[in-house]
Amino acid sequence: MIEELLGVNLYNQRAEIINMEQYAKSTNLLIFVYPNNRNPEFLGMLGILNRYIGDKIAINTDSVDENLNVAAQLKIEFDILSDPSRIVIRRLGAIAITRVGGEDREVFIPTAYVFIDGRLEKKASVYKQDEFMEFLNSIEYLRK
Repeated sequence: MIEELLGVNLYNQRAEIINMEQYAKSTNLLIFVYPNNRNPEFLGMLGILNRYIGDKIAINTDSVDENLNVAAQLKIEFDILSDPSRIVIRRLGAIAITRVGGEDREVFIPTAYVFIDGRLEKKASVYKQDEFMEFLNSIEYLRK
């Protein structure tokens, strides 16, 4: 699954181009994918993620400037990547298609992923901070 990210470049909150390949080579990588910075629940999860020890990134659909503002406010020390076209978000499977009123609509599924040596080890939908904490606690064994 991580190989699907190879060759994709996204901007981080400092407007630096980040090649996803650098993360694909990580031995233990946590990725948090969420829609945008307008939901306080997701901002809380970023704060929790900031305290997580290990390689980590967050990906959302917001602009670089919006991510810079949030990173400054929360003193984020990891990359928040901007994916407004949802390329990586789709490849990771955080978008579902649902039929509403006879039309297909995209539904964003905030999701946390752990990759070990490029292989997906664990994935969970996380809508609330307590779900995110449960996910982080459940992967504690992977960091040992």
